[in-house]
Amino acid sequence: MQASVLETAALTLYQNGSRSRVKKTIERIPQALRTNISYDLEKRLSRGKNTGDTENARLPSFFFVDDVSWGDLRNFYQDQDPRLFEHLPQTMEALIAVLRNASAPSFPEDHDRSATSMVPVFCSGFRWSGASAVADFLEDQPGVERFPVAGRLMQEASYTLETLDQKRSSDGQSLRRELVNFVHARVLGLPCEPPDRGSAHHRPLLERFSYEAHDTRRFDNALARLILSVKAISEGGYDRSWAGKTFRQQCRFFFQAMMEIFVPNARFVLFDSHVRAHSPHLLALVPEAKMLVAWRDPRDVYANRLLLGKHSGDVEAFVSELEQNWAFFEKRRDERRVRLVSFERFVTRSEERKRVLEWLGCADAPDVDQPGERFNPEQSARNIGVYRDLESSEQIDFIARRLEGWLYGGH
Repeated sequence: MQASVLETAALTLYQNGSRSRVKKTIERIPQALRTNISYDLEKRLSRGKNTGDTENARLPSFFFVDDVSWGDLRNFYQDQDPRLFEHLPQTMEALIAVLRNASAPSFPEDHDRSATSMVPVFCSGFRWSGASAVADFLEDQPGVERFPVAGRLMQEASYTLETLDQKRSSDGQSLRRELVNFVHARVLGLPCEPPDRGSAHHRPLLERFSYEAHDTRRFDNALARLILSVKAISEGGYDRSWAGKTFRQQCRFFFQAMMEIFVPNARFVLFDSHVRAHSPHLLALVPEAKMLVAWRDPRDVYANRLLLGKHSGDVEAFVSELEQNWAFFEKRRDERRVRLVSFERFVTRSEERKRVLEWLGCADAPDVDQPGERFNPEQSARNIGVYRDLESSEQIDFIARRLEGWLYGGH
């Protein structure tokens, strides 16, 4: 591999906080071929600092470097994971075409690009509003399986399908950079900057792949076509309506492929908190999807957050946030595909749970009066009225005055 490519990889790893891998990468570069980038990174490592400051580094990234060959990039990716080209050959060819700003390869149509019989079900809420209880209940039902990757694929992180959708009208270089970082961070789990750290919600899709157990051919084809659709949009010459339709069509096939790989036997695929309640418009990326949004007495939401150390206690900020998120939800939701679920009624009334299942089309449910493996209505009902456990009632009274129409029981 060229020394310049190795140095760029070392810089990217440094930005991602991978100190040990930076050292190993630099060691592969012959002394005679090293530039100020290598020496600068070595100094930073020797000082024990890893701030991510790259002010003195002269090469910002290996993205779109004209003199990097296809073979150099292939070597770079094989160095990260030798199996990528074996199992995701179309994806890697499309990705390298984007990086080199080269002409796109031509791929055969996928073996089956018809609509899947699986129904994606997004379950969300307004943070501590009971969405987990609804998701647990659904997972107890026959034919429902939870999507096993908790990654922020759709939103609430850097480089997601939402940010790709938002940047369709930006300049080509910015859109291509967003695309490459999406594939790196959300799918392949390769270095990208700025990094996502620590949380299980930022784990890449590839981390859950079993190359031996999963047939990744359809996934490879769908992801490659998603990459090439964004590449075409970044090159201009298309109106926005065409660009949006093409991008969202490829997102649809991408979701179909993911579901068929990870939960091949499911009838309903549960995506827990992948789309937040205030962003139901993102269902446009997955046309077959439905969404359940849990709503709970805001006094209990506030009390829960406070008792668990998830809120500063600023009650005015809490109310403003809730009002803003509700306004976004009301403005963006499609009532045909998004159903609001009262947490209190859901856990105390079996008929409400039956209505939810009927709306989804899950007709063969067992007796919803009985506790399931994950959902127990009696236990969940204990979370009603927890605001009474707070020592001070001033904040609760403030919420009751500002959000009077949203209280459970009307008082």
